[in-house]
Amino acid sequence: MKKNTIASLCIIAILPFLFSWGLERDTVISGKVQNPKSPHISINKQSVALDSEGRFQYSVNLKKPAYFEVDFGKQVFLYLRPGDKLTLEIDADAELKSIELSGDCQETNRVLIEMTH
Repeated sequence: MKKNTIASLCIIAILPFLFSWGLERDTVISGKVQNPKSPHISINKQSVALDSEGRFQYSVNLKKPAYFEVDFGKQVFLYLRPGDKLTLEIDADAELKSIELSGDCQETNRVLIEMTH
């Protein structure tokens, strides 16, 4: 009886993870660009408008991890998983290594930026 109860609890604990595997989830890239070179940036070749203070937000539904190309006059590549939220603080006049990252996968993306520039 005790073994059945433990097995049932384990199955109940694992079920949410099994059902969420492969489901689309919103992934968000947001942030602010200081000294922008234009009123928009490009994320994966899609134009994303900057507001009057240089802020932006881009959302996409992902089923699996993906790379994103962000172009704000300079290019960086980011890696995000379904459901990740990453915030960028960019100075378009500064070196790419000065981009501030916060949120999911920030360390992975810090290394990716440093390795590619």
